[in-house]
Amino acid sequence: MIRVTLLTVSLLASSLLFSAATAQSDHNFEGTWQIDIPGTPYGDVTLMFEITRVDGSLSGNILIEQGEATVQNIIERDNTLVVYWVTGEYDLDMNLTLTEEDKLDGWLANTLRVSGTRVSE
Repeated sequence: MIRVTLLTVSLLASSLLFSAATAQSDHNFEGTWQIDIPGTPYGDVTLMFEITRVDGSLSGNILIEQGEATVQNIIERDNTLVVYWVTGEYDLDMNLTLTEEDKLDGWLANTLRVSGTRVSE
């Protein structure tokens, strides 16, 4: 009876560990994203956001027509990113949630709605 219980517990533990590992890999933000931000003071803005993973942490580059943008920090939580970046004289934050494998939805500075689509490479 003890062997059956131990076997059941070890199978359950293995199953939970496998599920946790699978869940983490489901949220893949890496790649190039087209981010659309309608209604900014500069009109509708489209930017390209390149996300890479180095040593387990995300980093990125933002390419924007209106000028230079520097990504300062990216915080990853489950299926959500908080991106801190600077463009011109503005320090901005952008919250992005992965809604589908190739779709993002979120907010810029908690005021402007943003949407994103992964660019096929």
